[in-house]
Amino acid sequence: MTDERPSKTRLKKEMQALQQLGEALAGLPHERLVALPIPEPLRDAVGELNRTRSREARRRQVQYIGKLMRSADPEPIRAVIAGHPTRAPRAASNHPRGNDTMTTNDLDRVRIGLVSVSDRASAGVYEDKGIPSLKEWLARAVKNPIDYETRLIADDEATIAAALVELADRARCDLVLTTGGTGPAPRDVTPEATLAVATKVMPGFGEQMRQIGLRFVATAILSRQVAVIRGRTLIVNLPGQPKSIAETLEGLPQHGVHGIFAAVPYCIDLIGGPYFETDDAVCKAFRPKSALRAPR
Repeated sequence: MTDERPSKTRLKKEMQALQQLGEALAGLPHERLVALPIPEPLRDAVGELNRTRSREARRRQVQYIGKLMRSADPEPIRAVIAGHPTRAPRAASNHPRGNDTMTTNDLDRVRIGLVSVSDRASAGVYEDKGIPSLKEWLARAVKNPIDYETRLIADDEATIAAALVELADRARCDLVLTTGGTGPAPRDVTPEATLAVATKVMPGFGEQMRQIGLRFVATAILSRQVAVIRGRTLIVNLPGQPKSIAETLEGLPQHGVHGIFAAVPYCIDLIGGPYFETDDAVCKAFRPKSALRAPR
């Protein structure tokens, strides 16, 4: 009597084929993916793959999708994929490690949303300085290649919340930084809008921002900045003044005071984002030894 059970090699090939098919789903436009007759957990898993940037997290997600594909009918999926040119899902760099020199091509590509909240700047009364200040600081501090999503909007809670949701859920930003609208005035509603879209609140960021601000002005206690996580996006409120933005992000290294950005890369690691690398001369990112990548 012969053993008709499939061999391990055959099972492995079948699983790899399912993983490849599931990964191809991530290249479909959102409207086509939603229309496909596939189980909801599989649809959600494909959406998560599209949002995942780190190499290791993507590998695990593809394996998970392969398992979910077992419960789906592959024929409609193949038909849709064959009849529609897919876009390649954005992935982390696969450049081999161990080189002595490192270029931006060796680093994970990151997507950062910048939101400047100001009634007058958004109305054209004066030039916005928040977004240019953020870009200038990030250009000095972050080594990764950056794709920016920028928004200049009024001090309106619903408008701010909608912008944050769009940047996190549709634009799939890894990090969103807001500037402005965090004081006690009636129109300062950025913290309320940020908390309204949160899945987790990260109070340590706001606590540290106020500690940094108090080194300069007593009125720093009036600042109400918050930081939250929405899905796999870290959202951080920052002050409105360019000088304060740099001080908050960078800290006061000469006095042993850490800027908040020192904790941002590891936080993004933990929520499945890309591996941010910083210029230590501007802001040294902190990671435990177990989370450090080998030198490249």
